[in-house]
Amino acid sequence: MLDNLTEESLHEQPGDISAMALDDIYRQLHHLDTLEQSLTPRLDPQDSDEEDEDEEDGEDGEKSSPVEEDSETTRTNQILHDLHARQAALRDQATTLSRPSIRALTLLDLPNDLLCKMLDYFRDSRTDRGWIKQHHARSPDNQISHRTIQSARLVCRLFNDLATPLLCPILRVNLDQESLDRTTRLCRSPRVVAGVRAVLVDVRYCPQELAVDLARFRKFRREQLGEIESYCDWVVEGAARASSDGEVVAWGPPNKYEHAMDCYRDIIQAWNAYANDGSSDCDRVAEASEKAVVYQEILTQAHEIFRQRHQEQLQLLESQSYVRTLAACITMMPNIISLAFTDKDHPAVSYKTKPEILWDNTLLAEFMTTSIQWTQIEDLPNCQLVPARLLCDLPIAIHRAGVTLRDLFIGPFPLLRDYALLASDAQDDRTVWTDLRAACRSLRRASFGEQLNIQKIRHDHLVPDDKRYVDEYIGALLSSPDLEDVCLRMSPFSLDDGWGTKHGMYDISAVLAAARWPRIRRISIISLSLTQEALDAFCVGLPQNSMVYLHLVMDLLAGSWAPALDSLRAKLRPQATVYFRAPTGGEFEALGARRRVRTSDWLFNPNFKYPETPTLVRQAAAYLAGADMVNPLRYS
Repeated sequence: MLDNLTEESLHEQPGDISAMALDDIYRQLHHLDTLEQSLTPRLDPQDSDEEDEDEEDGEDGEKSSPVEEDSETTRTNQILHDLHARQAALRDQATTLSRPSIRALTLLDLPNDLLCKMLDYFRDSRTDRGWIKQHHARSPDNQISHRTIQSARLVCRLFNDLATPLLCPILRVNLDQESLDRTTRLCRSPRVVAGVRAVLVDVRYCPQELAVDLARFRKFRREQLGEIESYCDWVVEGAARASSDGEVVAWGPPNKYEHAMDCYRDIIQAWNAYANDGSSDCDRVAEASEKAVVYQEILTQAHEIFRQRHQEQLQLLESQSYVRTLAACITMMPNIISLAFTDKDHPAVSYKTKPEILWDNTLLAEFMTTSIQWTQIEDLPNCQLVPARLLCDLPIAIHRAGVTLRDLFIGPFPLLRDYALLASDAQDDRTVWTDLRAACRSLRRASFGEQLNIQKIRHDHLVPDDKRYVDEYIGALLSSPDLEDVCLRMSPFSLDDGWGTKHGMYDISAVLAAARWPRIRRISIISLSLTQEALDAFCVGLPQNSMVYLHLVMDLLAGSWAPALDSLRAKLRPQATVYFRAPTGGEFEALGARRRVRTSDWLFNPNFKYPETPTLVRQAAAYLAGADMVNPLRYS
């Protein structure tokens, strides 16, 4: 029999639900849940199985007769029906009363790991492969992403904490005390340094030979401004030719370039009048005008600032305080993986194409005090490349501080002299190379010469003493067994007399013959020469069927290319990207050396056409890339 108290308890509940408070509703719902549990019978599993069997028997045999419910079951079902209806009404009323206090969900209600994944979509992509070539300027997408990160940090404290590590993925450090102090202050912000992935060291330098001699300084800057004036003259002439032909000039009216050329003449006149050295670049004025006085003050003040910067840079290098301080800062960057050296301007727009430097005195004064690129320093007679020591000192100091570098990019490098400065402080330079190999033993990416896209006049190869320094440095750089990506470009070390009549690439046989890269995936080797023995040994050190990218511009000093092509083909994955350009020596010797294409060849010649690739070279490249063919050098 159904307990009469149960039914009475149900009917005793207040009837006007709309007048009930939220707490009363929750208490009544709890009470009704208890009643429901007491009224609902719990079936024994064995009874349930028996009922299922009875149903199955009914399906196979005669149809089961419906069981008539007794009065007790009917009353129970009716009470449960009323109970469920009241529960539904109570829950609807609870929802109505709770709605004003329910807060809509926002981004801040998401878990932090999900918010981090959302912000990662705005991560600066320049830290990917090849970032050294893109660090100077952000792409439009990266600019938008950077502004988004900056704005996100202003939303609230949580967004500030999560977005701040994305603020500075690449830290640029100049060779001066101000930049060093700024880096030290930045390291006091753990969230900012947690996001630093790469440190870019700008090694431009103020050489002593210009710092102590105003006449040499003036001559050097005058030549630089002359390059800007030459560019403006070229633009004006091009605009005149285009106008006469009825063409539209892409860079706009030439007025500003003509104005820049006028300013250049005024600058040179003022400087010549100040120096009173009989220079004949432009006619000198008898009496300095107000404008001339301004240009003369810019010259003298810029030289004084340049002299002070030289003293500061020299002190930082000789005392090793620059290396020690920067290495200590890098130890505070938990996610640092890359170190790069550069001497390129920032942003990467050459001063030669900036006519505004000539007419804007503020820009002119700033330009006059800038440090100088290494190639320009080497063009100055008797001028030492003092910061060359950083290429060894800094990676070694970082390694000794306990930081493991994964990527190392060498932009500038001594090209004509001062190779011994790489190991200037060592009594025995062999210890330097041992320490440098230890610093490079965990590298995954190594790049040398990607920024050396210039060609020096070179009539002879390096003498053995100088070549030993270059080989030791590159050998240490490429000594890691973990290397996955290697770029080695040695174009400036190739022979070139300026007329295209002298050829010869840098011999790297000893270095590459000893290379062992079991994890390599990408190789770019440009403007190098090897013997067949060295090339075969190099191929032996590469893993089978692993590389996805291969770019070779090489000269075989002696022997045959055929075995190397067979070996390299087996090292490449299907559909790998292959560039096999201008090979010389061996079977390609009969094709002759390919003439180097210079900018002047196509810049002033609208009809210029690049030399056609010989058939044998195209066939060899196709064979390397996996084409279904026999080695073309086996029957050439």
